[in-house]
Amino acid sequence: MQEGESSQRRWFVLGVILVAVLAIVPSIGTLDAGLISDDGAALGYVHREGPLADFTGPQYDLRTFRFWRPLVTASLGVQEAMTGVAPVPLRLFNLFGHVAAALLLIAIARRLGVNRVGSLVVGALAATFPYQGGTVTWIVGRVDTQTVPWILACLLALLSGRRWWAAAACALAMASKETAVVTPFLGLVLVWAQTMQQEEAERTPWSARLALLAPSFATFAVVFVLRRLAIGDWIGGYPGGLSNVLASGSLWDVTWSCIMAALGSLSGLAAGLVVVTLLVYGQGLTKGWSGGTRQAAVLLGASVLCLALALGPVVTNLTLGEVAGEHQRTLYLADCLGALGIGALFVAGGGAGRRLAALGIGAGLGLIAQRSHEAWVDTHDWAIAGRQADALVAGVHASLASAEPSTRPVLSSSPPVAWNGCYVLKWGVPDRFRAPFPESPRPVWPWRPLFEGGEQLRSSVTVPKSHLRWPFGEAPRTVPLLRVTEGSSSPDGGQAPTGAGGVLIEELHLGAELLTEPGPLLHCEGYFPGARFEALLFTEQGYGVGLFGGPKRGGAMEAPSAGEAAPPFGGAISLRELLQLTPLGTGTGGPPLFEVVALAADLGATEGYLELRATDDARGKTNRAVGASQWIHLTWDPELRDVLKPWDSF
Repeated sequence: MQEGESSQRRWFVLGVILVAVLAIVPSIGTLDAGLISDDGAALGYVHREGPLADFTGPQYDLRTFRFWRPLVTASLGVQEAMTGVAPVPLRLFNLFGHVAAALLLIAIARRLGVNRVGSLVVGALAATFPYQGGTVTWIVGRVDTQTVPWILACLLALLSGRRWWAAAACALAMASKETAVVTPFLGLVLVWAQTMQQEEAERTPWSARLALLAPSFATFAVVFVLRRLAIGDWIGGYPGGLSNVLASGSLWDVTWSCIMAALGSLSGLAAGLVVVTLLVYGQGLTKGWSGGTRQAAVLLGASVLCLALALGPVVTNLTLGEVAGEHQRTLYLADCLGALGIGALFVAGGGAGRRLAALGIGAGLGLIAQRSHEAWVDTHDWAIAGRQADALVAGVHASLASAEPSTRPVLSSSPPVAWNGCYVLKWGVPDRFRAPFPESPRPVWPWRPLFEGGEQLRSSVTVPKSHLRWPFGEAPRTVPLLRVTEGSSSPDGGQAPTGAGGVLIEELHLGAELLTEPGPLLHCEGYFPGARFEALLFTEQGYGVGLFGGPKRGGAMEAPSAGEAAPPFGGAISLRELLQLTPLGTGTGGPPLFEVVALAADLGATEGYLELRATDDARGKTNRAVGASQWIHLTWDPELRDVLKPWDSF
């Protein structure tokens, strides 16, 4: 008997090793791929600010959106200090967290009455999470592979009766990502399930169970308050996220959209849970709710409830009825907890239980194979995105190899934001050309709209060279010059130009007084019949567009009868009025250019470049530039962010 038990343990250990291998295999060939989008921005931030930067404020010191993830910043900062920006050790950290989550789930399944074979199936399902490209290959995706193991460690500690270990793990999880806010509630559900699986006479008193849960809930309350003090908001995330969800339709419509999005993204696992539900509850209805059948039903119900709880913090990703490819990684915790439900097939005892277990093994192997393929494709898609990003960076470095050093930026020709649902270069463009990465002789900014929208796409007015857009004076101009000089106020309160001989404006400084005062007047000299007046503001993260003169009317605006250009051509516009222009071609939506400055300032920028344009829709082209000004260098003090994005404006 002892020899048989020892043999089973050896086979179980081999099974655990196999689960770890399943977790590793999808990442083979991807660990050395290039850094992806935000990876560069995050590594640049921790290089400048250090690993402890985010304990008393929002992640990356941002107010545009507010997350509190100090331990993720800390782990990234420590690694950057030790191994630099080499991708392999950074990804190995993520991979370790992924393996740890699968192994912890095996232990949780055992604590909830799943037999050894069934617990290995559960662990294998977690190991083959289909979207692990976003949690392992994408380095900043460690927010999930660092958080989920701590959540599962807390749940395992609670099921093992170790309340203080559970409280510590809960604190570490909540300091890693906001989704961990559900941790003590998941513990309550699973502790209830463990209790209900026991025979009534042997059940642990609820007073003891509540005492077991109390430290975790106390930790939750303390850390939740600390988070509120750090980010200045109880909810955080993206501004208006939860309120926008509730305002997007009736509660039923929102719920239905979320259900459909979850079913679509969890696909194979969701189908497996449906089959398990039919089998377990079918057996209960036909054979009775005793012994293993009751235990299986309790585990299945608890697993589905935990899955629903885990989806709560990511509800804003679900409301559109499908989850965008780059956000599917946020379902990691829900996926792990849903896998526990498959383990219900391995709880029911007796002959029927053995038949259910046999079905579970067959179905589980098929599901594991499908998920392994999806995980392989996902990790390698993200690796391709990383290699594309590296190729773009290398190309720019080659183009700038002989360039004279300058603080004036060049614009990289539209590096793609994403490829096949995987980020390529979104927020990380300027950081890839400064420390801790190899520095370029000139700053490199992306040529693309800062805010999404097809009507904001604009073409360059200088001839591109080597995939780069160069400022005026460094590349041939394709349109006439729209002269911008400084205007003045006339005695009667009107705006009087300085005259055609005025000196071109090259520098402007933005201060807080622009919120209430008009600021300098920009006199725009040019003759562009029927053209619209636009402003482009280039920043480190992309450009914004502002339109003067009202909405587009399906074509070029008509020029006045005298043949003169519509204001402000041949007139003046104040800097404050210009920065209040809205960016969309319809003139009816989107934030003003002030918001472009605010976002750039929030991301650490202290400068931008302003280009004024005359545009029309002639010759079959929309928003065709027919004139453009010199680049006007805008600077602002870092403190301007406090005015444009005060803490109470979130």
